[in-house]
Amino acid sequence: MYHPLANVRREERPAVLFAFTGLCLLIAAHAILETARDALFLTSLPASRLPWAYLGIALGAVVVLQAQARLPIGRDNRKIFVGFMIVSALIAAGFWRIVDDAHPWTFGALYIWTGIYATICMTRFWMLVQDLFTVTQAKRVFAVIGAGGVTGAILGSALARGLVSFFPAEQLLLAASVLALASGALVAIGMRHARPVENAPAGEPGYSLNWIECGRLIGDRPYLRRLFRLMTLSAAALTLIDYIFKSVAAGHIPAERLAEFFSSAYLALNLLSLLVQVALVGRLMRTLSVDQVLGLTPFLVTAGTLVVMMFYTLWPLLLVFPVMGLKVVDGSLRYSLHRTTLETLFVPLSRELRDRVKTFIDV
Repeated sequence: MYHPLANVRREERPAVLFAFTGLCLLIAAHAILETARDALFLTSLPASRLPWAYLGIALGAVVVLQAQARLPIGRDNRKIFVGFMIVSALIAAGFWRIVDDAHPWTFGALYIWTGIYATICMTRFWMLVQDLFTVTQAKRVFAVIGAGGVTGAILGSALARGLVSFFPAEQLLLAASVLALASGALVAIGMRHARPVENAPAGEPGYSLNWIECGRLIGDRPYLRRLFRLMTLSAAALTLIDYIFKSVAAGHIPAERLAEFFSSAYLALNLLSLLVQVALVGRLMRTLSVDQVLGLTPFLVTAGTLVVMMFYTLWPLLLVFPVMGLKVVDGSLRYSLHRTTLETLFVPLSRELRDRVKTFIDV
């Protein structure tokens, strides 16, 4: 019988288990935030506003990261991650208090903040994990750690599904705040003795995020150029899938049922993602090359897009079914096979180079 820790050595297990649980709580908080923000946004605002929210996420992430780079918090990714989680918990609690139908801008601000939270906290978490393992270790343990994200997505969407049966969507924000705080506390306590593979000099300040310098670093290195293109095209494709899915949902689901629909849909997608993570990710990462594994998601997205285009032309009334299929590809692979494999590509970089360019590439 297969044991989930079979490929994790005994001395690696404490760090792997704490990383697994920290990621689980991080993604659970995001899953609840995602359900609340989608329901509240599409109930009060038209889906045509979503592209502006996506743009706001990108610009907001840049502003937040520039502010973080100026703080005297050094290069300890554990402390930076914990700080982000505490701030995220406070902001989620703040939105719980202020979101109101009388002020529709609060729903747009919530949508933008949820995207910033997912971008920054996820990036910083994986930077912390990448500090702890070598390339050889990463191929064995990243699938286990990545399963924590899928487990958290199931936990969060299941909690959201249960809560919306008894409470309005606004109450989900308080639950997300608690989970974000728990994730930060767990990493702060459980990973305090972990030592990175490459230690930064004690007391050295964090890097200033010079976007021009980051662009030059990427332009001068073929590996980074290919990684940048891969991440950018991947994010663009998955964002378009998200927009299509939510636009179709807003057009076919009554406003008062949106919270119930999104929580149920995300729960089903996350259960499928867990199946992919447990049954396929570890095996594929050990037996196939990274480029072969990364090719699976683009292939399935392309096939799904062709089906959506055919239905849009021939059977527009049944468009919801192929769109759901396209979202199944996105939802089942984004945080399992696709994300785990992408993060493996950053491990060969030196600590210094990774600190300089990873955040830039992710944003």
